[in-house]
Amino acid sequence: MNQWLAMPAACFVLMLSSAVVAGELDAGKALAKKNLCFDCHGLSGNSDLYNNEAPWVPKLAGQPVGYLVKEMKAYRSGSRQDELMSPIMQPRTDAEIDLLAAYFAAQKRY
Repeated sequence: MNQWLAMPAACFVLMLSSAVVAGELDAGKALAKKNLCFDCHGLSGNSDLYNNEAPWVPKLAGQPVGYLVKEMKAYRSGSRQDELMSPIMQPRTDAEIDLLAAYFAAQKRY
């Protein structure tokens, strides 16, 4: 009998965690838009506008979250320097970096 009671609870937890993930991705997308990430990296994180004109703008879509977090924190701390990225990342909090990384990692890379 206990396993039948546990099943609805497990389903609820799965639905709740899906909603949290979707909410985090929406928050990451809004943050990326607000902080001008889309201007260079594109809405999808695939650097659509710059593939031919500025091939040095990296594609963020589909990159591992840990890698994106590490690099954004490096720009923030100054251990990695770029005239555009460093000032954009310097004021970002850990929570904001996590949201940005989750959003771009969840995008399909092409």
